[in-house]
This record gives sequence, C-alpha cells and structure tokens, in this order.
Amino acid sequence: MRFAIIMNIRDLYYMEYI
Repeated sequence: MRFAIIMNIRDLYYMEYI
C-alpha cells in the first residue's frame, strides 16, 4: 500500500517535470 502511494506521487512529479 505504501509503495503504491509513493508510485502515485512519483507519477505526478514526473508529469510536472516534463
């Protein structure tokens, strides 16, 4: 569960990075 949350946050960061 914790891993999923971290992955979700990382996805958001990646979208903003691009």
